[in-house]
Amino acid sequence: MSYEIDRNLMRLNVSNLQSNRRQQLSTYLNVEQILMSDCGFARDYRGLAQQLDLSYAEIAWLEKQIDPFGSLLGLEKTCKLSVYNLFEFLVTIGRFDVLDDMIPLILEDLNTLEIRDKQNFSLRSAPIENETTIWYDAYVCYADQDLDFVQQLVNYLESPTIGFRLFIRDRDLLVGNWIYETFARLIEKQCRRMIIILSPDFLQSPECKFQSMFAAGLAIEKCSRILVPIIYKPCTQLPSMLRLMSKIDMSGPKSLPEWSLKRLIIPIGIKLFYEYPLQQ
Repeated sequence: MSYEIDRNLMRLNVSNLQSNRRQQLSTYLNVEQILMSDCGFARDYRGLAQQLDLSYAEIAWLEKQIDPFGSLLGLEKTCKLSVYNLFEFLVTIGRFDVLDDMIPLILEDLNTLEIRDKQNFSLRSAPIENETTIWYDAYVCYADQDLDFVQQLVNYLESPTIGFRLFIRDRDLLVGNWIYETFARLIEKQCRRMIIILSPDFLQSPECKFQSMFAAGLAIEKCSRILVPIIYKPCTQLPSMLRLMSKIDMSGPKSLPEWSLKRLIIPIGIKLFYEYPLQQ
């Protein structure tokens, strides 16, 4: 049976699927099916794993997970796929029920994200009426003790190759301003994202707690991905708002692994999609 998938889904990466859509897909595909598809693949997450050429050991590992499909989406091989590619696998295993239910929802999400993306671009591209106003790609929230690590991030993210503009309080905060009022205005009005540098010192800082809680509240209010948490030093207990969020771990023996730095660029940057134009 032929099934036509909307080609606009080529523009959305699997890694950018919203969490509620991931959960819905897991609800469908975690349930192991008894009957096989016409091509001999399992009609659940295992069939997707087979088409991705995962090894027997990798599939056995997935079977032991609480959320096998969610774990499959977290693999590097899967993250590189577009949603269109993922849904082609569903066509192969005959899961047209999933496609019928999920494609309209994800297309709606795609359009919403595109509108928000254009608004963010317009905001940054518009002429600034007040010459004293500066727009930042990200606000960096950190403890004083971690400033050396922050400087390494700044050297990379503000390099000519990357070209981001970051707000660093030790460098950019004007003398004489009310600190907490200034932080709140910057986070809400002038910064698109907040990078959180997690460490034991961060967790002990009331200032960092205020800033991260304020940004988390904005993220919920605007339904937007504002927070970008980085683990700089191992933390025994994270705040509840950060516990369930995906984080970039830089606490290993190599202080700034190249792959971790590259992962930072995607959530901070504007473009969330492939460069295919929307088809009318």
